[in-house]
Formats: sequence, C-alpha cells, structure tokens
Amino acid sequence: REEAIQNLKDWFEVLEACAQGPEHGEAHIEKVVEASRDEYMRHADAEVRMWTAKVLLQGLRIFVPEPPLGVRQRLAAMELFVEQIGALATPRSSTLHAYGVSLLESFASLRAFCLIFECEGEDRRLISALLTACLAAARADREGALEGLLARLLADVLDEFDAMPQEVIRTLLSELTAPRRQRGALVGAGAAAAGAGT
Repeated sequence: REEAIQNLKDWFEVLEACAQGPEHGEAHIEKVVEASRDEYMRHADAEVRMWTAKVLLQGLRIFVPEPPLGVRQRLAAMELFVEQIGALATPRSSTLHAYGVSLLESFASLRAFCLIFECEGEDRRLISALLTACLAAARADREGALEGLLARLLADVLDEFDAMPQEVIRTLLSELTAPRRQRGALVGAGAAAAGAGT
C-alpha cells in the first residue's frame, strides 16, 4: 500500500507540472499507462484508488483528446472516477475529503466524464451510476458547498444527449422524493438537459 501510494504521488507531481498537449507529456506517458493497470485502479485500498484517479485525470488533461488508454482501461477509469464522486458521500478523514473535493473540481473543469461516451455499450450504465453518485454526494453535503460543481458536471454530460436516456430519467424521477434543498440544482441540471432533448 505505502509503496503504491508513494509511486502514485511521485507520478502525479510530475504530470501535474506538465503543460497540456501530447508533445509535453510524451516523456511521461508510461506513468499514465502504469497507473491504468488493474493493480492500481482496482486496488483494495481506497486511498490508492484515489491517487490513481488523480494520476489518470492528469493523463486525460495532458493527452486530450486521445489519452493513452485502451478501451478496457477507459471503462475502468470512468468507473473509478464515478467511485470517487460517490466517496464524497462517505465519512472520511478531512485530508481525503479535501482530495475528493479537489478531484471533483478537476472533473468538472476538464469535463472528464465526457469520456463516458467512448465506452460504447456502457455509457448509459455509467451515466446512471454517475447521477446516483452525484445525488448521494449532494445529500451528504449539508453545507451545500458541492452542489454547484456536481450540477455543472452532470449538465456537461447530459447535454451531450439528443434525448435523455430512459435509465437516467428513471434515476431522476426517483430523486424527486428527496428533500427540495438537496435535489434542487441537480434535478434542475437534469431537467434542463431533458428539455433540450425533447
């Protein structure tokens, strides 16, 4: 565990310092590829998976629009990213929570979840899982500090649809039973996308 975390931290620091563009990250591409291995992405330890997500997100930023990930690795990365959103609903140390919030901010600013649409055959499942994770994080966020970021993240993804998938509509409808304050912005993001698709 400790060795894995230290490796990931070292890789993250190097990648974070790289400018965007494949020409800037070419010398470090192996760090992204290594982090995409199952031993990191599916590690039993949550902190290892969190640092893996941070490394992979930097890989997406540097190598946009073609990160050095195969089809299976892209799917696993999206599942890992969704997990990190859901983890915001789980009590953790203040340090891990701060890292989680930082990841959320990066997910939103980089529109990282739009890579879901390259996971052919899995996109609707992943989006439903993302919506569920965002709603869980919003409910746990009693201060309302994350709601705007979560809504922005969802809106960017749902805006890609010409029509809202039925799986997502069902998830949104189930959210209508949640308290008004907790569901406001998130349901609003989904409703706006649904309206645009009709």
